[in-house]
Amino acid sequence: MHPSARRLALSVACAALALPAAAAAHERGATSRSAGTSATAPAAPATTVRVLGTDGPLRTALRSTRAVRRSCVTRPLTGAGVAQHRWIAPADGEAALRLRAARGDWDLAVFESTSGKLVGSSAAFGADEVVTLTLREGASLLVQACRRTAAAPAAASLTTTFTRLDLSGLPRTAPRLSLVDVPLEGRGALARLEATGVDVTHDIDADSAKVLVADDHDRDALRAAGFTLRTVIADVIAASRRDAARGAATLRQAPASALPTGRTGYRVYEDYQAELKQIVEQHPAIARPVRLRGRTFQGRELGVVEIAGNVARRDDGRPTFILNGLHHAREWPAAESIMEFAHDLVRGYGKDPRITKLLDEVRVVVMPITNADGFIVSRASPDPDPDEELGVGTVYSLATGVIVLGGSLSYKRKNCNPGFAVPSFPCELAIGTDPNRNYASSWGGPGASSNPNDQTYRGTGPFSEPETQAVRELTSTVNPTSFLTIHNVAALILRPPGLKADGFAPDEEALKALGQRMADATGYTNQYGFELYDTSGTTDDWTYATTGGFGYTIELGPEDGLFHGNYQRHVIDQYVGTGERAGKGIREAYLLAAEAARNPAYTSRVAGRAPAGRTLRLTKTFDTLTSDVCAIADPLPVSLPLQLGEGADPTACIGATGVRRSPEKLEFTTVVPASGRFEWWVNPSTRPFELKAGRREEYTLTCENGGKVEQSQPLFVARGETARVELPCGGTLPAEGGAASAGATRVRIGRLQSTLRTLNARRRGLVSIGVRGGPVRSVRLALLRATGSRVLGEVRVARLSRTTRVAVRLRRGVRLRPGSYRLRLTARLPKGSPVTVTRGVRLTTPRR
Repeated sequence: MHPSARRLALSVACAALALPAAAAAHERGATSRSAGTSATAPAAPATTVRVLGTDGPLRTALRSTRAVRRSCVTRPLTGAGVAQHRWIAPADGEAALRLRAARGDWDLAVFESTSGKLVGSSAAFGADEVVTLTLREGASLLVQACRRTAAAPAAASLTTTFTRLDLSGLPRTAPRLSLVDVPLEGRGALARLEATGVDVTHDIDADSAKVLVADDHDRDALRAAGFTLRTVIADVIAASRRDAARGAATLRQAPASALPTGRTGYRVYEDYQAELKQIVEQHPAIARPVRLRGRTFQGRELGVVEIAGNVARRDDGRPTFILNGLHHAREWPAAESIMEFAHDLVRGYGKDPRITKLLDEVRVVVMPITNADGFIVSRASPDPDPDEELGVGTVYSLATGVIVLGGSLSYKRKNCNPGFAVPSFPCELAIGTDPNRNYASSWGGPGASSNPNDQTYRGTGPFSEPETQAVRELTSTVNPTSFLTIHNVAALILRPPGLKADGFAPDEEALKALGQRMADATGYTNQYGFELYDTSGTTDDWTYATTGGFGYTIELGPEDGLFHGNYQRHVIDQYVGTGERAGKGIREAYLLAAEAARNPAYTSRVAGRAPAGRTLRLTKTFDTLTSDVCAIADPLPVSLPLQLGEGADPTACIGATGVRRSPEKLEFTTVVPASGRFEWWVNPSTRPFELKAGRREEYTLTCENGGKVEQSQPLFVARGETARVELPCGGTLPAEGGAASAGATRVRIGRLQSTLRTLNARRRGLVSIGVRGGPVRSVRLALLRATGSRVLGEVRVARLSRTTRVAVRLRRGVRLRPGSYRLRLTARLPKGSPVTVTRGVRLTTPRR
């Protein structure tokens, strides 16, 4: 997650790629300081890329009179549900194709006209699809649009924009990527290493660090800074190929792996989109898409799915757990583990008691890929042999490793923002921003770079990148009480804060305890975020500081410096666990984090009464503070600390420009259930570091009827506490206790007349239901736990007109334990309107 690509010469960064003025100023500043200093790092080889002009946008209407629900990407199709268009590239350049319709679901696939080979696709949940392609002049494409749902209009609009590029200056050979071990000696050695601009992996200990070097320029930079290096893997790409081949050979001997899906190899982007749709379409009762307004830099919709028992229900107040992955394009195992967990949940619901209970009590939101643009490039990069010449007919992505702005070939890290305005530009050539340094909390401080050429480039401001804006949109509206963001490869459970200067989190004891449980399941190390290295502007620091929900970064293992190595070792073994942790692994860690979303000690609750059907809304607005923003932030050019003097701190903040304020708004809702009694799991109203500073914050709670605010009041609730409220909200509060009335009809639940021992032995318990003033129909009396929606036992009666004793029968396999339960009665009143009555039940073991 950390690491920096080698620094390019000023002529490359500014003249060739037209970086913003701030970037040029940064580089000019570094150059002037190092003038006359013999220790200046060697200049990188220059590469020139020129934008020649833009064609378009060209708009074409694609029509299909029928809808067919099938995959659009398998091959060129014929018949119903398909519309096609042929297009030829007018020159070398970058094509951006966008398919849009007003509603429903259209998908987009692009094939080579002659071979029928798929070269790009987009299959989001709606009808807003994007494909970007780097092409040679004369490349012939078959553009295929598929109308998947009848709700979609018969016509979709295809917009094609083409940017002409002169890439004649690109080299003809790829770099040789090597993994080296660099001893860390003396004060600030790790910071000095990062300051050289090389790609430092997460495999770091007190004595040494593993580093990816792309060529002699990187080696010279290390030596110029006084470091020695020992080659661990001479050719990472070749080693990865051999490792993958060995893993594939082993997996071929078994029909399927131990993963929920049995998968044996890394997914491509098309797989993720298809599987998320499959989950929603095959499990509509427990899975639904979460549609965000935010898009990636290139305009892609992010794939997000919510999984929960009775997922469409809006009135249960359940807490939310978010599982987020792949901020960094090269970290393929992160997305793999999340996708497998999603399959695990939907397949286990109703079969696995633990998963069933979890989804009945918690909403799980999975977001496997955050940096979709970068992942598409990383996953599609073929990583050619360094000795192989890249011929004239080769796709440009093969040649971009020599630039290393956003990462080398499949080792690309950052997003696809090129740093200047152009309708479309090859992601492989884009400088990019590190999304996991772009969040507002402590943005601009140590642990992120102000240099656009660096792999930890923080962006032009907090939330400058559309990908992080989308994560903010999701997080600010579902209010997760538990949050994990997944990376690799360091085998770590990292808890806030990421900056050592911020001190301990106010919830340190609880954060550490939950982190240790996840570490025990995985064998990973449980530590503060800053113990790996200082970071600022990261996902988990922002979610924790802003929402108060417990947030962690998990760095998947193994610690081998290969961000997408052997599938067995990097994905299967990590997910299911090995050795003494077999059957646990990261799957168990994900379950623990999801269950923590409903831990009363970690969360807060709002409970009380209000008229059924009213909408309750909690809002809070505030500013998140950045760091004292460093005009020049680490890693600094290696020559600068040397120029400043012996022992100077290369992570020092040069030219602090003051703290910035990032406006934030939290807003989330629930609906009051038919009983009129609600319990809503939320985060504390005071943000953690505000609490640490001795300040108090409140939500604004509103109660709405048909969009009209009937009642509004401030609400304070602390972690581990329940705020109780009574909200007439322009109506009448439901009656207290286990009774309800409407007109002349009154319904009540009597006490449970059986002991815990009798219930478990006889499998039934007696209860009186009182009815006065008229008959009620379709009566259902259910026994449930005090929280949750799982029915443990029930009885149904067609009609009741007087007080009657009924027998609630326990469901098969249910065994009650001492604790709190509730009886819930639903029925239809004489005029057909529904009524719900609840009564608390306490079951205890009698004393002997």
